[in-house]
Amino acid sequence: MLFKKNFSSHEIPELNTTSTADISFMLLILFLVTTSMDRNFGLPYQLSKPAPKHLEHIEKVVDRRNVFEIDLTADGKIIHNDEEVEADKLCAMMKEFIVNPKHDETLSESPAKHIILINADDNSKYESYFAVENQIVNAYKQLRNEASRKRFGKPYDALNDRQLQVIDEAIPQRVSEK
Repeated sequence: MLFKKNFSSHEIPELNTTSTADISFMLLILFLVTTSMDRNFGLPYQLSKPAPKHLEHIEKVVDRRNVFEIDLTADGKIIHNDEEVEADKLCAMMKEFIVNPKHDETLSESPAKHIILINADDNSKYESYFAVENQIVNAYKQLRNEASRKRFGKPYDALNDRQLQVIDEAIPQRVSEK
């Protein structure tokens, strides 16, 4: 007996998808390689580790007249010498403090022995903290620029490594955070 094929029902041809995964993988690699990602560099500081318990007495050794203390409150206020200060005025105040320290003339203490101390409340605002940090960076940048122009006749950014070291030793950046 012979069977007749039923030609009335047409089969739909299927697509060959064996290479689709390979093509998708290649496109993924292409987009990953050619796409640039934005980078957020953050602050150029490495935060110090908390002081060990046996070094907590160091505050008693430092002369309080050589400490420029800044308090950041929970409501975003910046306090210096028990007075509220605007962030944009801190730079000039810090420059004056660093250049004209109030150390005791009878001690063999260098004018470069200053400390800028930031006391930030745990709930203080990031905006006020970063505003203070920016003012500190600006103060040191301006002072070092002035010193390098005076000593070497060129800006701080144009100095070689030895000249940078001389200026950095003359105006050391001493910032402490509580």
